Amino acid sequence: MSQSIMPKLGFGTFRLQDEVAYQSVLTAIEEGFRHIDTAQIYGNEEAVGRAIKDSGVARGELFITTKVWNDKLNKTDFINSVKESLTKLQLDYVDLLLIHWPSPANGESMHEYLTELQSAKELGLTKEIGVSNFTIAQMEEALSILPKGALFTNQVEVHPYLTNQKVRDFCAQNDILVTGYMPFAVGKVLKDPTIKAIADKHQVSTAEVVIAWELAHDMVTIPSSTKRENMATNLKALSLSLSQDEINQIDALSCGDRQANPDFAPDWDHDEVKTTHAWQFQGADKALALGLKAVPALKAGQILVRNLTVGINPVDWKFIQADPINWADTHTPGVDGAGVVEQVGDGVDTKLIGKTVAYHHSLSENGSFAKHTVLYAERVMQVPKGLAANVAAALPCPLLTAWQAFSKIPLRKDEKVLVTGMGAVNKLLTQMLNHSGFEVHALSKSLTTEQAEKLGVKLVLRDAPSEGGYFALFDANGPEEAKKLVPLLQANGHVISILGRIETPVDEPFTRTISYHEIALGALHDYGDSQQWQRLVSDGEKLLNDIASGTLNVEEPTDFEFNNLNDALEFSKVQKQKAVVVV
Repeated sequence: MSQSIMPKLGFGTFRLQDEVAYQSVLTAIEEGFRHIDTAQIYGNEEAVGRAIKDSGVARGELFITTKVWNDKLNKTDFINSVKESLTKLQLDYVDLLLIHWPSPANGESMHEYLTELQSAKELGLTKEIGVSNFTIAQMEEALSILPKGALFTNQVEVHPYLTNQKVRDFCAQNDILVTGYMPFAVGKVLKDPTIKAIADKHQVSTAEVVIAWELAHDMVTIPSSTKRENMATNLKALSLSLSQDEINQIDALSCGDRQANPDFAPDWDHDEVKTTHAWQFQGADKALALGLKAVPALKAGQILVRNLTVGINPVDWKFIQADPINWADTHTPGVDGAGVVEQVGDGVDTKLIGKTVAYHHSLSENGSFAKHTVLYAERVMQVPKGLAANVAAALPCPLLTAWQAFSKIPLRKDEKVLVTGMGAVNKLLTQMLNHSGFEVHALSKSLTTEQAEKLGVKLVLRDAPSEGGYFALFDANGPEEAKKLVPLLQANGHVISILGRIETPVDEPFTRTISYHEIALGALHDYGDSQQWQRLVSDGEKLLNDIASGTLNVEEPTDFEFNNLNDALEFSKVQKQKAVVVV
């Protein structure tokens, strides 16, 4: 069988189960699909087989693909598992049999399972053989094992946000067909403004545009649906012709946004990211605008992070509202985020690639409100296992600010400290103080008894106390309020200003000798050296581990979609609660 008779538009069955799988495949065949893709691990081969049989379509008119799962790659189980798949599918053979994933580390050797794959073809169990999720290096090894011309296809994730160009180029050079799965990136690309504009021009759906784009690149694609109207719409893409300019516009959307990336995935071939979607400054007190933005070449010591989630901080909406540092139009705001390291510049250990990191970025540089952010490798914290990306993205600014405030005073067990303003920073700070043996009093109108107990607050005050003797005052209400509380400090006490600063000391010189401190992470961005950053990052990673283990408690942030980032900013401003944007 030649590649030319494999239908370029197939029907995928990933996540379809039982009666839903049966009805969906039956409907797809009724609508005109003749290429059906399933797999052992999908658990739906039996339902797919019933639908094929009940469709009444002759076997020779259908192209059926299934895949062998990881636990069946050994010589003992491989052929038997294929025969079991055929029994479930009620077929004598499949048209295409794939290795679903390259065997994980310490699994079966590629030579062993590809030899079994070739045996399945020689036994007549399949017409063609191929692989799925193979990297270039793995395809090179496969080509050295299999007979010439035997490797029919590599089924990999391909969509406008992950064009997989390096893999596709290798396949083209070696006469291997590319089958693209997840063409809609779990619905993400269907909302893309560029794709919407092209769809509007042609008066078609965004799904048709995406499928037509894949077909224009001579790929096979296997979208999935449970709705008849969507299946019919997808098939219309076969008659949609995009201009070269439109194809180029969609090509430019690629930003490495991979959806399928399990723990056992191989070390992917990463395409160079040249553009990214970024929210851009439009002027003081104006809504941000989403658009494509060039990704600059990495300098020595820099890394490119594909953001998973973006943290929203009060500093973000305040700077967008007032523009105190005169951002240029198209500047991308955002200081906090969490994501995966995709590329590294000179001097950066390549082992960092693929690691999930959290970061706090400088206000003066293009920030986290984008799908990709260029950062300094020495300024990111590795996220521990068990800590969700949305929580990690919400933490860097409040967590590191709290730590800097905590670090301003010497440890004095059992000393009283007063904390005012119970936002995200001081809730973390209070726990740090409590764990270190300080007796924490909180001046707050809103803190509940239950919250106080959880944070380790000894005494909740609704109004300023009449008695003092405090070793330190941690203030997040502003300098005017803080000034009123300075008389409550003992001699040689400390004022730590988290919001604003007290410009002029309250006491006369050489009286109670109060020490005045101010907190700003920007100081390290602008004036810090490598040693200071190394120390802060190390401390930050320990704190992230404390949060992952439950030693420090944090509140779950409210999630927003990437396209609704302006709504997240408004939520943070009005509700005064932590928000994150899921990229």
